[in-house]
Amino acid sequence: MKKLKYLFALIFTIIITATLYFGIRFAVAEYNFRQSLKSSSPQEIYQSQQKAIKLAPIIDYYHRYFSQTSLALADSQIKEDSPSAEQKKTVANLITQAIEEAKTAVSLSSNSQNFENL
Repeated sequence: MKKLKYLFALIFTIIITATLYFGIRFAVAEYNFRQSLKSSSPQEIYQSQQKAIKLAPIIDYYHRYFSQTSLALADSQIKEDSPSAEQKKTVANLITQAIEEAKTAVSLSSNSQNFENL
């Protein structure tokens, strides 16, 4: 009977710990994502969204917004007068990343917004 109580306590502790761990991760991810929406700096937007995705990679709209951010950054870099070879490579990487993030968003949730973004 005593072992059963310890087993129950252990299982309960594991469940509570896992719930807190993932709950905090999702809360911090959402905080980072909200910060990206408030920011005016393209670099801060990009980094905040990247952090959010690392913390909660199963949220489809994080990927959708990150795809749009990557595409906007690529667009702003390519519009510069005579971009360097490095800038062209960065633009190509950002476009590739935008496509991959859009595909990820669709694979996570096949709603119409994700398909429109793709």
